[in-house]
Amino acid sequence: MWCCAVAALLFLARVAAAQPAIVVDEQTQAGIQRALNALHGPGTVILPAGRYQIDGTLIIRDDGVTLQGSGADADQTVLFRVADGTNTAMVRSTGHAQVRVTGIRFEGASVRDPELGELSSGREVGVLLENAVDFRVDHSFFTHTGFAGVRTNGASAGVVDHCTFEDQFKPAVGTDGYGVVVYGVDALEGEPFGSGRATFIEDSSFSLCRHAVASNKGARYVFRNNYVAQNEIAHAVDAHGTEYGSLVGTEWIDVHDNLIEDPIYRGYAVLIRGGKGLIWNNTFVGYNLGVRLTRTTSEPTGPVHIWDNTLVPDTSPMVRADQDSTYSLSPPADYVPYPYPHPLAAAAPR
Repeated sequence: MWCCAVAALLFLARVAAAQPAIVVDEQTQAGIQRALNALHGPGTVILPAGRYQIDGTLIIRDDGVTLQGSGADADQTVLFRVADGTNTAMVRSTGHAQVRVTGIRFEGASVRDPELGELSSGREVGVLLENAVDFRVDHSFFTHTGFAGVRTNGASAGVVDHCTFEDQFKPAVGTDGYGVVVYGVDALEGEPFGSGRATFIEDSSFSLCRHAVASNKGARYVFRNNYVAQNEIAHAVDAHGTEYGSLVGTEWIDVHDNLIEDPIYRGYAVLIRGGKGLIWNNTFVGYNLGVRLTRTTSEPTGPVHIWDNTLVPDTSPMVRADQDSTYSLSPPADYVPYPYPHPLAAAAPR
């Protein structure tokens, strides 16, 4: 099986090498969109270092498209928004496979008062992926996007890796301010733990976000090998129940090998409000509680398997379960983690 997978990845690499590459020659939203439209199929749009104002939405229209910047530092490729109060994505792909966004810094609208601080009410999304199979968002930076840095919808499956999410929460909005948001197909599909049909978030860092990751509508996500600090207003890792128009809650989450520390909100690090979960081998530092389980969905919360986590200081309880939530302190007997690093991150060049 793995031999076939490796052969397929090598084939895709050879195909990618033969695909067209278009270098954007003007620092405008229109210039980038023209380049994306000109591909007419798989290929790469290259954004040289510079600042590109994106007050609308860049649309990726084909499978196999890479939007590639020169790097996510402040002096490299920056997509920024000036218009405040918007709630649209800066980059969007709907129904396309093998889309990649890499090496770009995303800056949402920011309105700063010297005395009052951040006043922006913008609820932007940096990258929005809808029904996107085998997507990758990597080596990018997201700040002030208001709603989320990356959002996945529907039957999307792929990986967000080696990204930084910083200062996402906006007091004028009062909610949102996430690193990554995962929405599913609004149905529970019975997909098992260890499946690749999920949004994977790995090897990334999060600071000053409301939640580093949140989910709803039958979503599945794997959150692993990340660093989270200074979550604001609420817990760092979240799974919603049937709230905010969702017909079903989260299907499952798999959260492991993360360091989550130095919180501004100290109540608990992880909250599951509906669905199943695996919470294992994490270190939580500075929280009053490691994991809280509650229920805001017609489906049960649990079983949630919680094992080999560390809570510092260890005087606080690791788990609190209420409203008929169920949990176990051992792994499921048949659980096999999905390969790490994610095959898309391991195979694709930086």
